[in-house]
Amino acid sequence: MRVELDIFSGRPNPVWELDAPGSTALVTRLASLSEHAPRVVDLPDLGYRGFVFHAETQTGRAWRGFIDTNGRTLYDPTFAVERLLASYLPDIWQEVRTIVEHILLGSA
Repeated sequence: MRVELDIFSGRPNPVWELDAPGSTALVTRLASLSEHAPRVVDLPDLGYRGFVFHAETQTGRAWRGFIDTNGRTLYDPTFAVERLLASYLPDIWQEVRTIVEHILLGSA
């Protein structure tokens, strides 16, 4: 599964492949979430815009406790999906991981 952290403007975002255990953990967490009415919220032009994930059967964006995936909106009040994906950021992006973790702490 390919994951992109949508955070930068004017330079490439971090993109990486989620390994099999990470992919399984993501699918399990998504399956545990309840559906929510679709949100009408514009993503900010700058800064953190969530995680975008792509797999053969599922694509989506996790942002600020909501996951829009395959035409559904899921509610994630503890930001578990975003925290999971942040934990799998490659070590080269450690500084960015710390920034995202602080953003998520402020959102909780």
